[in-house]
Amino acid sequence: MIVTTIKNKIKTMIKESKGCVLCGMVSDYEFNLLSNIQYQVTNDDRIREQISIEGGFCDFHFKQFKQIASGKTKLLLDYSLIKNILSNGQLPNINCRICSRVDEFESSAIPVVIELFMDESFRMDYAQSFGLCIPHLRRILEENNDERLADWLKQTYKNQMTKLKSILEEMMKANSYYSIGVEKRRLINLTIEKFTGRKSN
Repeated sequence: MIVTTIKNKIKTMIKESKGCVLCGMVSDYEFNLLSNIQYQVTNDDRIREQISIEGGFCDFHFKQFKQIASGKTKLLLDYSLIKNILSNGQLPNINCRICSRVDEFESSAIPVVIELFMDESFRMDYAQSFGLCIPHLRRILEENNDERLADWLKQTYKNQMTKLKSILEEMMKANSYYSIGVEKRRLINLTIEKFTGRKSN
């Protein structure tokens, strides 16, 4: 069931060509997980204490938590973290539960994407998109065992980058950034995400 859901979501996202599909899926999963955790922090003392023992979240996920959590939720977690530090008398080692769960989800999605690449119609849609970000493409290439698929992915990557380069060159001719259409301006951020992955959004 989960594999089918991932496949359908990836197929839809590729057709919409809104950047790296794996980044998009992982970001959606991450946001839902973060929303659930901030709800638990507010309403469940045990979860709040577990997160405090884990040292809270990594820098990236603390910033995301700060953006979506209410003032009361942040207050409760801050208090719990400080209480834990004072009772242990030492600096916490951060073991971010969001990172762990997101990594598991991401690792389970990679083989699904590799399997999708065996489908010719998916390959055609992928070739017309802006493709995967470099970190995800690298992972796909590392975990894939099919040399012909690897060659195709590398050539498609070059084609996608050539297409992006051409679009960016056109935009550079504009007299003003704001005279460039909104959809094309969106490609500037999409290109940055292509280099770095989801953590650049």
